[in-house]
Amino acid sequence: MLVLVILITGILLSALIIYRLYQIKHDEDKHYKRIKRYEEVIS
Repeated sequence: MLVLVILITGILLSALIIYRLYQIKHDEDKHYKRIKRYEEVIS
């Protein structure tokens, strides 16, 4: 049972990461743009 919970959590986490990367690749991620602007201001 515990193994199943860990497995499902891992799959959901992976799906979330893949979705975020998809958004960044297609320039739809607002947080990523904000972070990039912040990096430009710092350097």
